[in-house]
Amino acid sequence: MDIHFHEHFLKVLNAPSTDALRDLVQQAVEMLGFQHYMYLLSLQDRSQPDGQRIFSLATYPAEWIEIYTANRYYLIDPAASHIRQHHYPLPWCNETFRSPKAAKMYAEARRFGISAGVTCPIVTQHKDIAGFGYAKAGDADECFSDSVRSMPYGHLLASYMHEAVLRLLELHPAPRNKELTPREAQCLNLAALGINDGEIAERLGMNIRTVRFHLSNVREKLGASTRTQMIARGIEINAIGL
Repeated sequence: MDIHFHEHFLKVLNAPSTDALRDLVQQAVEMLGFQHYMYLLSLQDRSQPDGQRIFSLATYPAEWIEIYTANRYYLIDPAASHIRQHHYPLPWCNETFRSPKAAKMYAEARRFGISAGVTCPIVTQHKDIAGFGYAKAGDADECFSDSVRSMPYGHLLASYMHEAVLRLLELHPAPRNKELTPREAQCLNLAALGINDGEIAERLGMNIRTVRFHLSNVREKLGASTRTQMIARGIEINAIGL
């Protein structure tokens, strides 16, 4: 990484306030050759009517954000869908917005100088969702090489910004109890070998419902939502002997 980017990203990481963070990220985006950005964090919160609490920080034009929200474009925006479904960054091209509904949204976005850019999903805890996107005016295909060149730095900037947000909003999750029972550890290790629940039950001399109960407990303790994620996190904490 260029030392100037590294030094600036550290400023982002240690921003003293959300206002300062907003400005530092804007400077970083301009260093990448882009004009605007949008960061959004959706937190699971049962106290809210829709079960979510939203935090955002952006330099996208306020009028565009209002239009985007009022028209619920987040339901048809391919970039928003990418954040919910993937972990890798998405450089925009005209093909990204090929569906009729997305094309209509994109035509409006172009009026506000948001037409070429990159969307960066952010890995979060449990079921929270976060993403970071930055953009500039211009044809997405013509600017595609600029977007691709910026992508490694933009994706890294997203992680620095997200860490700063968690600190400033005091959202660092409490440590989970990751200690597994012997039976849970056995089920997890067999699952990591690609053995299905029925075969695990046979090997351990228990019924399949008990196996699924143990694996459900493992997923909860490791904060995993899928079997693959459960195994990956089991490896991270050395709960799986490979």
